[in-house]
Amino acid sequence: MITPSFLEDHISQVPALQLLVKLGYTYLSPEQALAQRQGKQGSVLLEGILEVRLRAINSIQHKGQNYPVQPA
Repeated sequence: MITPSFLEDHISQVPALQLLVKLGYTYLSPEQALAQRQGKQGSVLLEGILEVRLRAINSIQHKGQNYPVQPA
């Protein structure tokens, strides 16, 4: 008889990661995530990815033209 695993990694985290990858998200290794956090372990924002995505989805419309948001 196979004993089921009750470790959190096996019953929730791994299936969640698998689902997100199937939905098109890219898995980042811990090292890649830390690099995106600018080396700040306490940060939750992946600043490099965040900046790229915000630029892609935000623009200003003026006189019928769309303009990308510029950095401050």
